[in-house]
Amino acid sequence: MLTKLWLHSGMYFEQLRGMIDTLSIHWAWSNVYIGEIITIMESDTVSRETIRRLETDLEVYKRAYADLDAERRRFEMLKLEADKQKEDLENQLKVTLVSSCA
Repeated sequence: MLTKLWLHSGMYFEQLRGMIDTLSIHWAWSNVYIGEIITIMESDTVSRETIRRLETDLEVYKRAYADLDAERRRFEMLKLEADKQKEDLENQLKVTLVSSCA
């Protein structure tokens, strides 16, 4: 009977050792996964910060472009006015020359 008990306790011990080994392996893989998750989360945080900084920079460039575009439109209007004045002066000159020749 004692031999039988010792045999069973040896089997239980081996089963227990196997379960501990299995749990150790699972725990080790869990740590690997947790490490990977932390790395991904850190990368995500860095990426979000980079995106926020780029969005801020983009807004600055958009405002600068809008200001330049407004200035360009203002210069176009000034050029149109100058061209109109030039045309009016040329017409006045033609009238004056025709009048003086007649």
